[in-house]
Amino acid sequence: MDVSEKLEESFLLDRLWCTLREEPQVTKESTLHLLIQILEETQVPYALVGGVAIQIYVPEPRTTLDIDIAVLAREAVPTSYLEARGFQKTGDFRFSQNWQGPDKTRVQFTLDEYAEQTIGSATLVDWQETKIRVVSRLELLRAKIRAATDKERRPSKRAHDIGDIRDLLELTPALHEELTGDERALCDRLLAALF
Repeated sequence: MDVSEKLEESFLLDRLWCTLREEPQVTKESTLHLLIQILEETQVPYALVGGVAIQIYVPEPRTTLDIDIAVLAREAVPTSYLEARGFQKTGDFRFSQNWQGPDKTRVQFTLDEYAEQTIGSATLVDWQETKIRVVSRLELLRAKIRAATDKERRPSKRAHDIGDIRDLLELTPALHEELTGDERALCDRLLAALF
């Protein structure tokens, strides 16, 4: 399945989620298009990360309610362009800046010490008539390991991260050997906790 098909599947899940909640059927599609346009126009280096990246890489259908974008620094977030296109800032935190798209889709710009590595690893993938920069599988795995070991994250989110780790490694077992020794040990400990 190509990226466009994977994303279309995720937008279908968005619509089903809205139907179950008896809400207007909104998907992340228009916000994602708009975000990519803005980031390309402003030449901001970025990588699509988080749940949408997982949706692209794993075969099982996934849902996620937001779009996560890694950028190099807080100053790199194209604030005036976002505001001009109907986005609203909803929060400023130590490692993220949160926005809401014109259709109320949540957007999180991640701002952590691994951003350069994350963005540098990104590959261009085709989506409809554009290209999107998506974090590599290896850097996504590393991010999931960090998230799963972050004691400040809710236990339910950490459990979800461990599931993502398992899925990434089941699909591409060679990733395990590309991790550092410390990362492999953490990864093995996290996966052992599943059983």
